[in-house]
Amino acid sequence: KYGYKALLYLEYSFNGKYFPKGDAIHPEERLQTIRRDLLDLLFRESYLPQPHARAYGLNHSINGIRTSSHPYLRVLLLIDTNAFLDCLSIVLDDPLARFESTYSDSSIFEYGVGQNVALPHVTLPQLERKVNEILPDRQHLTRVLSSVIMP
Repeated sequence: KYGYKALLYLEYSFNGKYFPKGDAIHPEERLQTIRRDLLDLLFRESYLPQPHARAYGLNHSINGIRTSSHPYLRVLLLIDTNAFLDCLSIVLDDPLARFESTYSDSSIFEYGVGQNVALPHVTLPQLERKVNEILPDRQHLTRVLSSVIMP
């Protein structure tokens, strides 16, 4: 029941729409950061307990699929592999998406975000936002997905 809602949420978000109403996400920069945040979560290597569980001292043992590597990928693949891969293809096939290996502005990678480097007309918040809009490398995502599907 919740698994398909999660897949629907991913589909809406990756298509640039708010869930559940379907209104467009504005501004465009927010769409890129949402995509980055969701991909970071989906491809996280280990389970991250909910903050409220830690705050209240709930020390539930982690078991089941949560103990596996990439548990978020695994659970969504188990729910509906085709639907999940369709959701991922929305981002991976988007010609406007900016991925690490395909991004042309190499100055972001030459200079660390926290360094004091004089870049013409670029403020630190603008540089941080630009870095946060770049999605993980497609090849890396494919390798991780392949390792989960075919261990």
